[in-house]
Amino acid sequence: MPRRLPCRCVAACAAALLATVAIAQPVKAPPSEIAFTLRDPGRMPTAPVAIRGISIDGRPLRLDRPLRVQGAWLHTIVITLANVSPKTIVSGGIGLVFPESGDGSHNHPYQAVWSTQGRVPKRIWLASDGYHLPPDWNSQKPWHFAPGHTVRLTFAADGDAVQARLADGAIHRAEFVWETFYFGDDSRWSAGMYALPPVPGSRQWTMVTPEQFRRSARAKP
Repeated sequence: MPRRLPCRCVAACAAALLATVAIAQPVKAPPSEIAFTLRDPGRMPTAPVAIRGISIDGRPLRLDRPLRVQGAWLHTIVITLANVSPKTIVSGGIGLVFPESGDGSHNHPYQAVWSTQGRVPKRIWLASDGYHLPPDWNSQKPWHFAPGHTVRLTFAADGDAVQARLADGAIHRAEFVWETFYFGDDSRWSAGMYALPPVPGSRQWTMVTPEQFRRSARAKP
């Protein structure tokens, strides 16, 4: 006849089983009130793109107004972007930075997600001793974001991974950040400034005003 376990052993086993089940269950992130802003808004008047809309889990987002979020919301963000420049954009994107998630140091920077599109022009990687292309340059998907068109950008690729790293901290601020935008003629916009590509035989970029940039587009045959 099999031996019966003492009641205390049965109770202990049951408690251990319940604890194991509890640990295995995913912890639902508590709701947060997050204020979304655009970093360096003073640069936007010169930008080649404009935000036409932002939504989170299907709900419209208004910048500078706190929004209550819960669960895995990062990968549900959809940003509708318009090309308001006179040139086709071939590379660029936008990031979402959480300043409270780190101290800004090299070892503990803030958490961020990025939606990067296209392929940086080959000319950018030219040095005095030749091209230094990143290993994945040839595999990057080309992007042709034409003037007057709109695109929808998301953070679905790495949103869940970053959100898991944010779970341990209280997050109340999030900032949208622009990347550098490159155009079909290798010109660029970065940090509020336009630049035309170097002439053949030179590696010196020419900084220009927005009007000069527009004139350079009209000058193309």
